[in-house]
Amino acid sequence: MLGCNIKNILNNIGLTEKDLYNNEHKNYSMRQIYAEYLYTDKEGRVLYKAIRYKPKEFRQAQYINGIWQFNMQNVKYVPYNLPNVVKNDIIYFVEGEKDADNLNRLGLTATTTISRSSWVHKT
Repeated sequence: MLGCNIKNILNNIGLTEKDLYNNEHKNYSMRQIYAEYLYTDKEGRVLYKAIRYKPKEFRQAQYINGIWQFNMQNVKYVPYNLPNVVKNDIIYFVEGEKDADNLNRLGLTATTTISRSSWVHKT
């Protein structure tokens, strides 16, 4: 219909304008950890991790003095599975830790990065 405004349409289907956008104040108590992926240096020391939640959402935390800090300030990004990556000539670069783990279980060497922004060259 011409002339319908968004508030009326949303009201008729039981929604508000806030329902159309990401809510910055999510109810984090409702999510469950689905998987944690550790990123280490060449020697296997933990640097940071990616956490996948259910429903699907990701967060990162760095390991500082034995404590997980949920910020990535001053992090030196490394490829996932770095200790095996540096030992092999053939490496598969995949999208996501889950895919890397699946290939690694098959005896291949696979890696990924924690986020696209961690490897895109900035000019």
